[in-house]
Amino acid sequence: MEIVKQNFIKTFADLFTRGEMLKAEYLLKYCIPLDIEDDKDIKDIREEASNRLEEIRQWTRDGRPGHENPAFADINSFPKFMLAKEKIEKLFMNRSDIPKILDIGCYTGALIKDLASKYGCYGVDIHKELMEEFGNDGNPKFYFCPADRLLKVFEPEKFDLVMAFDVLEHCFDLDIVMRQIEFVTKKGGMIMINLPRMTPGYKDNAFEHLRMFSDKQIVSMFADRKNYKFELCKDELGRDTSFFTYEK
Repeated sequence: MEIVKQNFIKTFADLFTRGEMLKAEYLLKYCIPLDIEDDKDIKDIREEASNRLEEIRQWTRDGRPGHENPAFADINSFPKFMLAKEKIEKLFMNRSDIPKILDIGCYTGALIKDLASKYGCYGVDIHKELMEEFGNDGNPKFYFCPADRLLKVFEPEKFDLVMAFDVLEHCFDLDIVMRQIEFVTKKGGMIMINLPRMTPGYKDNAFEHLRMFSDKQIVSMFADRKNYKFELCKDELGRDTSFFTYEK
């Protein structure tokens, strides 16, 4: 029984620490071997995992506390931002009007603050106090809004470009989030997404990622979209990320 227990704990820990917490949660709910389901260590693990996931769920309801992350101050240190800027310049180079851009999970708003000199920029995030501090009476405009409730803040087909960088891995209901993203994007508008990749040894040290995406999953979900384009990018630590765009 001890071998069964240790193997189960290892499987759970591997999932939980590499950013697949929803799979880890499923494992605890439905896959505990009968002969260890009442074990104290298993019960403790179940309680700790449940508490962490409930904490993350609460962030989307009430806002996430704290917002210290100086690394977001310089967009040049984030390859995904530099790649996005390059694509945005090409996308809107012949526009005579002022395109509207939404950044989901904007956090400190580093990217849209940089873009606001040329475009109408909006940012949403679950850091409620930070969004309220920035306010929505200028450009960019900031709002507290989880990714699954965009239509509570914005009308349909408002934006020429919607960006979601390192967001989808934090979402409980991916289908709802993607529907919301596409609802607020104009017909013919672009959606731009960046995701972490499950590279060897990848760890989610903050225990915040609910899911990870393989190339096969990305293709099955998005490759049939209009003008879908996939490429590799780098995160601020030099690790490969998945960067893709498509049109509504």
